[in-house]
Amino acid sequence: KGVQLPPKGFCGVCHVATEDDWVEIPNLGTLESFTTVHMEFPGQPTKPPYTYGYIKLDGANTHMYHLVKEIPEDKIKVGLRVEAVWEDQEKRRGNLYDIRHFRPVG
Repeated sequence: KGVQLPPKGFCGVCHVATEDDWVEIPNLGTLESFTTVHMEFPGQPTKPPYTYGYIKLDGANTHMYHLVKEIPEDKIKVGLRVEAVWEDQEKRRGNLYDIRHFRPVG
């Protein structure tokens, strides 16, 4: 079962309804894969170039995709420790976009 992030109403593997137990996890995680987008197309989160990462937050059993910023492209690598950069409290809406992006720790 594990901790799914973002939370889901059912397990994506066994399709059983998930518990209503919410678990707080830290803002820290590991970049497990990434790609840098250079071509512009409709619906992008920002103008290219930008890097999108496959991030596993500490304590979660699943991954999430999100922007990786505040680091030169040639310094991004698998295994990089990252932290979430949150939107200002008054602008949050309770969705994935409450996280502006992830940045390297340290």
